[in-house]
Amino acid sequence: MTINIIDEFERALDEQHLTKKELSGRLHVTQAALSNWVSRDGSIPSDKLIPTALAIGSDRFLDAAVEYATGGRLRVFADDVDTDDPLVLFLKEKMAHAQFERCAQDAESALATDPRKRCRSDFEKIDQYIDAGDDLVEHLESFLGTLRQQKVQEVSQTWM
Repeated sequence: MTINIIDEFERALDEQHLTKKELSGRLHVTQAALSNWVSRDGSIPSDKLIPTALAIGSDRFLDAAVEYATGGRLRVFADDVDTDDPLVLFLKEKMAHAQFERCAQDAESALATDPRKRCRSDFEKIDQYIDAGDDLVEHLESFLGTLRQQKVQEVSQTWM
C-alpha cells in the first residue's frame, strides 16, 4: 500500500479542524514555508514530517507519517494496526503531551475564573484539559509498559 501523504495531511487537518495558518503557528514557521513543504513534490520533507504530524495531533496522520518516513519498513498505518514499537509509542506520547500543553493553556483562564462565574465554554475548556490529561497518562503508560517489557526480555535473554 502506497501512502499519499498529502491526502493524509489534508484529511488530518480537516479531522482536527485545523487550518494551515494555525498549523504553521504551532510549527513556528511561516504559512508560506508550510505551503512550500506540502506543494513541493507531493510530499512533505522527511525532516519536517514527524514534527508536522506531532503538531497536527492526529494518531492516524502520525501512523501514516511513520510508515511513510520509514518507506513502509515500519507498518503501522495499514488497517489501523496497533503497534508496540517504542518509536511509535514515544511519538504518540509526545503528541499527547503537546495536546495536553495546548489544552492547559486554553484552560488556564477558565481555571482562574471564580467557579460561580464560569460559563459553558470555560467548562468545555476544563473538560478538554482533563481529557487531554487522561490521554497523556494512557500514552505514557503504554510507552513505559513497552519499555519495561523489552527490558525484561533483554534481561531474560542475557541469562538464558
